[in-house]
Amino acid sequence: MKKTIIYGLLAVIGLSSVACSDDEELLEPTRIEDNHYRVSDDETGPEADLRREFYDKTKVYLLFSNILRRTYVGKDAFGDDVWHDETIDFNYNITNYGVSLYDFEFFDTDEEKIAAAEIVEKCILDHFSEPLRPFSVLAAKKLLYAKYDYQKLQPAGTFANMSCRAINVGDVMDMSIEEADDFYKSVRKTMLLSMISYRDDAFEEYRELAGQYAGTRVIDVIPDWDGTDETLLYEYGFLQVNFSWNPPQYDTFCDMQYDFEYDFYPMVMDYSPEEVEEMYGDYPMIIQKYNAVRNGIMSLGYVF
Repeated sequence: MKKTIIYGLLAVIGLSSVACSDDEELLEPTRIEDNHYRVSDDETGPEADLRREFYDKTKVYLLFSNILRRTYVGKDAFGDDVWHDETIDFNYNITNYGVSLYDFEFFDTDEEKIAAAEIVEKCILDHFSEPLRPFSVLAAKKLLYAKYDYQKLQPAGTFANMSCRAINVGDVMDMSIEEADDFYKSVRKTMLLSMISYRDDAFEEYRELAGQYAGTRVIDVIPDWDGTDETLLYEYGFLQVNFSWNPPQYDTFCDMQYDFEYDFYPMVMDYSPEEVEEMYGDYPMIIQKYNAVRNGIMSLGYVF
């Protein structure tokens, strides 16, 4: 009986395969999907011209709203027009769907939008070469964000999904470009870290330096380690250790991911080579790791 069922299933599968093969032309794409981040050909006016010019200069689509497309549906029971808005879903990524909350306040005037576009270009995108730039940027007057849907919305500097990077521009509208550029250091730091990893080929030299001691028990390298003098770690290129709940003899040098993301990457993004030399010039391993991370970042296309 089992054999009969199995043979029957195989026969059905075989016939299905033949049918698919015969109708293979039905699987061919019939058209290219519209790119709703792009300014459509029939849009006119100052905002449309600004967005086209921005893309021509930066190869990044500029948005001033999270609505990508508005489609007329018809009239409701009361005779009012009904529209369907296709919006950017910042919870969507290719491997998961989040539960965060997002809210926006948008610019109203063309003058504000022109100023916002200049700030995004000069204070954000000019620091990223084309391969590192986002597909699109939403320049907003205000951003609000909560990591989980049961939390209260809080002001945010930036957030993103795989197709759009939203940036709060309203807070810097009254600043000079130089002041705004300094203000956006933290935003650029967040953006860049989301694109890189210590495992990237660009950071091979860093891994060779950090890998000598990362994860090793400190006492095996520094016999006099008592958990109090962190300058002893600097000789070996580390700024801190993984403190254990046990006595200091169980402390370990940080693993490479933590050392990269929480110590040396922030140091590179926050301090110039001259400032780091002044702080850690007596510790060659610190300087070497700093330069290895900085050089790796620049090789990927970031402009300090």
